[in-house]
Amino acid sequence: LALPGQMASHIGAIFQLVQADFGEASTTNAVKIELVKLLLLLVKTHDFTSYAEHADLLNKLVITALSDPFYRVSLDGMDLAQHVALLRPKESRGNLKALFPPLLNQLQETKCDLELKEKAVATADVLIECLGDQLPEAEVQRCLSLLLQRLKNETTRLVTTRAFTKIFAAKLNLNLSDFLPDVIAELTHLLGVKERSLRIAAIRCLSVICEHYPRVLLLNSSCLP
Repeated sequence: LALPGQMASHIGAIFQLVQADFGEASTTNAVKIELVKLLLLLVKTHDFTSYAEHADLLNKLVITALSDPFYRVSLDGMDLAQHVALLRPKESRGNLKALFPPLLNQLQETKCDLELKEKAVATADVLIECLGDQLPEAEVQRCLSLLLQRLKNETTRLVTTRAFTKIFAAKLNLNLSDFLPDVIAELTHLLGVKERSLRIAAIRCLSVICEHYPRVLLLNSSCLP
């Protein structure tokens, strides 16, 4: 892998071997972590055209990784999901919709490590940015509701505020009229917290809302200080 793209002729076989190893009950978590890192390295160093015919298999491997019960495997699996989405050409992202439901399961998990919660928020942001217009409306609304819960949580509100900023800045055809008022109210509350980085993040997010959804902001201006 020192020479990007040089494993193109073997990439399908590598994916199949990784799938087989993940399916083995004797495969340890340490090995699974290394397998996910291998997949990430392949995705980073190879053009999509070199593994396009194996895209569905790669999706299955991503889902397996991010759904793994061991938090470190799941954490790396979500990192892999982000890169797969970001590096995939826009016209070839349709089948990535399969990644969203298992990601939502991770996003709604509350009894897990903070790092895992933050990674789930960041991954949801990336998938909505990349696939927002192609995702089922019900799944998007469920994701936004889960993100709102994270925004209200003291430990995850900073990463969620930054995620919302990116989502609202993206040019997506999403119905946010019923959802934005609650976000605006929560962001307004964050303007009064002591943490400087959080206040700055809230201001930036409100600025993006003002730029892209001015009517909603005006209708909820009573929330603002």
